[in-house]
Amino acid sequence: MTAYCTKQDLIDRFGAMALAQLTDEERGATIVDADVEQACESASRTVDDYIGRQVKTPLAVVPDHIREIARDLAYRALHGEKAKEGDGVLLLAAQAMSKLRDYASNRAILLGVDDSQATPVPQIAVIAPKAVFTERLLARMP
Repeated sequence: MTAYCTKQDLIDRFGAMALAQLTDEERGATIVDADVEQACESASRTVDDYIGRQVKTPLAVVPDHIREIARDLAYRALHGEKAKEGDGVLLLAAQAMSKLRDYASNRAILLGVDDSQATPVPQIAVIAPKAVFTERLLARMP
């Protein structure tokens, strides 16, 4: 699976020092790539779970707003149990999840995605029992 965010996206937003401290528990000096990749892939799976109703996943071309959502979720994943109530990381993750819920419920339109990836809108069919009161029966009623 190709992740929707990268190590460089996380470094650009949060800094190399922050990533090193989160991934290198002993010294906090080196970024552990495997941890970052795992967090990015986990975040991307979460994104796919939510946007999969509107588009075919995984996305071939990742819009910036989806990359930002994945990046914030990956950063939250790197914090694990270290994240405390009131931390900015929890707020970022909550905002990202809110956006994903809006996409999933069709309250927001997923822009920047290739039309060929759009999932066709399902057709609605109504299945009802045979009518009890026919026009002829109703005409005979007083």
